[in-house]
Amino acid sequence: MGSPVVQGQPARSALLTVTVLDAATHQPTPVRVCLTRTGKPVVTLSIEAVTVMYGLWDHEDGYAFQPDSSFYVAGQFTVTMPPGTYQLRLFKGHEFLQQQAEIIVRPGQPLKRTYVLQRWTHMAAKGWYSTDGHIHIRRSPRENPLIMIWLQAEDVNVGALLRMGNFWETYYPQYAYGGAGLYGQGNYLLTTG
Repeated sequence: MGSPVVQGQPARSALLTVTVLDAATHQPTPVRVCLTRTGKPVVTLSIEAVTVMYGLWDHEDGYAFQPDSSFYVAGQFTVTMPPGTYQLRLFKGHEFLQQQAEIIVRPGQPLKRTYVLQRWTHMAAKGWYSTDGHIHIRRSPRENPLIMIWLQAEDVNVGALLRMGNFWETYYPQYAYGGAGLYGQGNYLLTTG
């Protein structure tokens, strides 16, 4: 059954609010979100989506959506959606169970959903810390909290951000090295190399 349409007018959109909690802390937790409709990505991006990827010439290159149509949020997002049935998938690295849900948006009816992500193992608690030792991204102090959300959403404990270059130019500059280039939150750390 389709959505009601007033003659010549599309059905009214509705506000979808999603909150994602960590089962251990019951607090909002950074996650990677994939929201699709009939297998195609939702075109509207939430204002809470974390976009930090910058290009070679220090301007935003529009990497809000990842190649799999997902985006990152700090634990909650809102987005205005046209009526319909959507598929929501939530990811948080390899140590949390992935969540999937079907969301039905009805015309003009705001919808709130809360999901709780359960960790199936905790390697850091056993003394094993995950790392991504090869991340190319320009970084200034402004980006630290944003990149940290990405790191936490993938549950990677240490992210090593690298500059690279060739004979003519250096790409992805870092603002500091050594202790001055460290940025940490809890069990998560950004460093430069």
